[in-house]
Amino acid sequence: MIASWADIHALVLEDPKSFAKDVETVSSRIKNPAEYRDFAERLAVAFTRNGRDDFISAITPIIRACGKISSFEGPLICFCICSSRNAGSRS
Repeated sequence: MIASWADIHALVLEDPKSFAKDVETVSSRIKNPAEYRDFAERLAVAFTRNGRDDFISAITPIIRACGKISSFEGPLICFCICSSRNAGSRS
């Protein structure tokens, strides 16, 4: 279900800012860290598969600030790579 939701946004609606607002809403409702990690991994896989770095960039600050993920490994590595690219572009 999460992957389909992400695919619809990435392939049809194409509005990363709007999607980021939705992710923020969902993020605030998921209290269990394991469930949140699963949610974030599914988004990472969907957007990586679709080549949508713009969506990954839009949700990275939300995913990283949630405090529910202790290590960004596996599919979640895209949120570290994106975060370091953004930090480097501001200097």
